[in-house]
Amino acid sequence: MSWLAPAIVAILSGSVILSAVFLYLYAREREPWMGIWGVAWLAYSARFGVELYQVLSHSTAVGPALVNYLLVLVTGVLLLDGSYALAGKTIPKWHRGLALAVAAWTIVAATLALPEFYLGIAAWTFRGVANIAAGVVWYRSITQSGPWGKITGVAFITWGLHNLDYPFLRGVASFAPFGFMFGAFLEFIIAFGALIAYFELTRERLSESESRYRSMFEDSASVMLIVDPGTQRVVQANGAAAAYYGWSQEQLATMHMSQINTLSPQEAAAEMARAAAGERASFSFCHRLSSGELRDVEVFTGPIVAQGRHLLYSIIHDVTDRARAERELRESEERYSTLFESSLSPMLLVAAEDAKILDANAAAAKMYGWPIASLIGMTVGELSVDSDDIVAREVTETIADGGRARTFTHCRADGTQFEVEIYSTPMHFGDNLMLYTIVNDISLRAEAQRQVAEYQQHLEDLVKERTGELSKANEELERASVAKDAYLANLSHELRTPLNSVIGFSSLLAGGMVGDLTDEQRRQIEMINDSGRHLLRVVDGILDLARIAAGAVEANIEEVDISHLCGEVADRIAPALEHKRVALSRVIEPNVCIHTDPLLLEQILWNLLGNAEKFTNAGTVEISLSTDEQAVRIVVSDTGRGIRAEDAWRVFEMFVRVEDENGARSDGTGLGLPISRRLVEVLGGRIEFESEYGKGSTFTVVLPRE
Repeated sequence: MSWLAPAIVAILSGSVILSAVFLYLYAREREPWMGIWGVAWLAYSARFGVELYQVLSHSTAVGPALVNYLLVLVTGVLLLDGSYALAGKTIPKWHRGLALAVAAWTIVAATLALPEFYLGIAAWTFRGVANIAAGVVWYRSITQSGPWGKITGVAFITWGLHNLDYPFLRGVASFAPFGFMFGAFLEFIIAFGALIAYFELTRERLSESESRYRSMFEDSASVMLIVDPGTQRVVQANGAAAAYYGWSQEQLATMHMSQINTLSPQEAAAEMARAAAGERASFSFCHRLSSGELRDVEVFTGPIVAQGRHLLYSIIHDVTDRARAERELRESEERYSTLFESSLSPMLLVAAEDAKILDANAAAAKMYGWPIASLIGMTVGELSVDSDDIVAREVTETIADGGRARTFTHCRADGTQFEVEIYSTPMHFGDNLMLYTIVNDISLRAEAQRQVAEYQQHLEDLVKERTGELSKANEELERASVAKDAYLANLSHELRTPLNSVIGFSSLLAGGMVGDLTDEQRRQIEMINDSGRHLLRVVDGILDLARIAAGAVEANIEEVDISHLCGEVADRIAPALEHKRVALSRVIEPNVCIHTDPLLLEQILWNLLGNAEKFTNAGTVEISLSTDEQAVRIVVSDTGRGIRAEDAWRVFEMFVRVEDENGARSDGTGLGLPISRRLVEVLGGRIEFESEYGKGSTFTVVLPRE
């Protein structure tokens, strides 16, 4: 037994060293199997400490023996656990159950004071089986570690077989030192073989990981760059980056980011510092391509460490189209907000479902006398003198018609009633259907129209009083002229009321308000309605002419941006021309301002452009604006059918509709040009006309600058 104690000291020292090595490696690598094996070697060291105590003290007490065999059991459990953890396998249930059964048997045997052979045979048998199982795991499952995985597996199996002979040879004096030394040898082979195998396995995994990374980086369809944030230079670029930017990968790998990013070097350095610190992971930049083209990009970046260098790994997405769409959307929203909120015309947004006011501008609040906050949430029925049913029906019909203009009577906050003209257009805002409504206060205009009608009724008497000194022939002629104007005015005025009734009731009939109609009945009623509306336009034209003839049209002179006004009228006629595939040309001198009446001039331009659109089916309609020191000239020309020379003198006559080569008369009332000429005269100007049959017509409005 003289060699037994030194052998135990040797294997104890080795176990302590292995425990320290594995626990140190676990602290650095944070690999769970290293920590488990470190505790296993620590338990093995404690077991040999107890063994050494028993040998040196010649103790045969049950307590130390029980602790010894339980530590043998714990060592086997931990070594097998660590092997399974490294292999990435789940520890089998038998492992835990059998270990608990062996521990229970050992404790029971110690309690019954059974011979040491029976006390230790279960622990050593479990230890042998556990080591053989660990060897099988190493040999079969840890296959990417080179030969050392298999060497470790064979050593484990050998050690397990050696553990199985312990209960039988432990008491043989000549074998015990040899057995301890052989166990120590296997212990070191297993420990260092496992470490070498682990690092081989790690190197293989790193190689695979690097290969996967290179494939992911090089073969990715996404644009990727690796950038040094310190020097702001590109370290590496993938093929997709070369295809996107237009430089080769080799060129990109020598470039400074200032050659790509439009930020200043200081701004770029600040952004890279934020990315390197992990403060921000996504950026929006403008990048430059090799062609010089600028593109909006979204960059997702993060810090990486490669070969001791702190770099930025960036994935770049081209968002030029999305950014453009977002800018256009913002501009559209800003234009709408400016148009709606700053407009001098009262405007409302009304919900189609319940006619509730969703928004109102300052002009609407001023007109109605309620603050905007009070208007929002009110219904149109609360503003109108009509019943809620009528308002609801009007909303439904407006949506069905795609928009309409109607006249109503509304109430202000103080209870006063006034007439309004409402232009409503259905619009979708997201999933919500609304009515975009412009409200015009026409109470003054209505009152003026009534006064004009009254004045016209007495016009004959006034003319008689003021023309008493004229010759009898002139008196008769003037009387006839006055009678004609009065007759037309009165006749037009008297016709409007029944015409409105015809139009209104035919609309109700066509809408099915009095019952279902056959297709033929509906067609006939719609013909009545269309004819009534046409006749009403004629009557309105006559009234306008009568007002002009009576001198009731007064020009409200103010400074007007003629360039802007011409552009607005052109914008309004553009959709109709586009529908007919007729080009619209504008040659408008900018920033031309004169003192005139904008409403009358707008009506003149609309009549002229409307005529040009009506008679032009191919070619071009052009509006031009030029100026000199004395006057401005607005020219509306077209490439339509033109007018024959013999008919040219008739274009400014009332109700004249010139016939084409087939004898067909043009659409309309024949009042647009007469009204336009008289309105130009009210503004102190003149209108000139030129036409060549088959080639087109030109109308020139000449207005004084003052």
